[in-house]
Amino acid sequence: MKAEHTPEFESCYRAHPEEVQSFGRNWCGPPALPHGDETLIARYPKTCKDGQDVEIFCCALPARFYTISVAAGVNSVGRPQHPYQVNTGSGCDKLAADIAGAISGGMLGFEPIAEATKE
Repeated sequence: MKAEHTPEFESCYRAHPEEVQSFGRNWCGPPALPHGDETLIARYPKTCKDGQDVEIFCCALPARFYTISVAAGVNSVGRPQHPYQVNTGSGCDKLAADIAGAISGGMLGFEPIAEATKE
């Protein structure tokens, strides 16, 4: 049986104004988050040829944890960009937004060490 939040914690599951502000125009989340489910709250489309599309999910317990999900793509020189996820600790909405913005803008990316060290 899935745990549900109780009425005294209702406000913990609402979209917080500062959280919505952190994600700005990329916010697409619901007015309230379900307990314990990863819920899509922001989309960052790639803004250049080296960027990757990013979606951010939030899991409210009521502390909030973010998953930054990065889609596969191809960069400006035709090299494949692999999909991956980055997870944050509790309350890191600004960090998640900054990471997503950097990835979608082609300023940050991750790849396996074996790929990064190939010559």
